[in-house]
Amino acid sequence: MEVRKIYVNDNEKGTLICEKCGKTRVINFSDFKNIGKPLKVKCSCGHIFFVSIEVRKFYRKSTRLSGEYIKISTVVFCDFRYQCDTLRPYPIL
Repeated sequence: MEVRKIYVNDNEKGTLICEKCGKTRVINFSDFKNIGKPLKVKCSCGHIFFVSIEVRKFYRKSTRLSGEYIKISTVVFCDFRYQCDTLRPYPIL
């Protein structure tokens, strides 16, 4: 089953919508916001679905950042420490 996200507003309330019958219900999520795992919800029509609670001030925007980085490692040789740069670029996925 797919876990749907419910975004909680400043009053700690969120709207549940049944995907089968379309029934909506506003719920106070103040007791559930720190659970950290999906909640099982059963609608009055009998449909069961899972929701994940998102408590944040702003919605997450999808991003696509391109770039490269160079891996820097510390090498110990005869108690002499120095840093060497690996000059191979690593793509950011």
